[in-house]
Amino acid sequence: MTHLEFAALESRALDIGPWDRWIEEAEALAGHSLDGDEPSGDGYSLDSAHYAYEAGYSPAEYVEQAACTPRRAE
Repeated sequence: MTHLEFAALESRALDIGPWDRWIEEAEALAGHSLDGDEPSGDGYSLDSAHYAYEAGYSPAEYVEQAACTPRRAE
């Protein structure tokens, strides 16, 4: 493999895909990371975000749903 071939391969590895763009938009809308702790009741988790993405929800729909999730009392 030549240096230029390696550079092209490395560059393609940095391209973000649809999931990456979706999660970036959702985090921008939420104003924070979605890597939360849903079992403790904060309403956010990357797992639930990925389920929403796979189900065809928009980032805005996911963030709205997560923000409306009742929180557990501490």
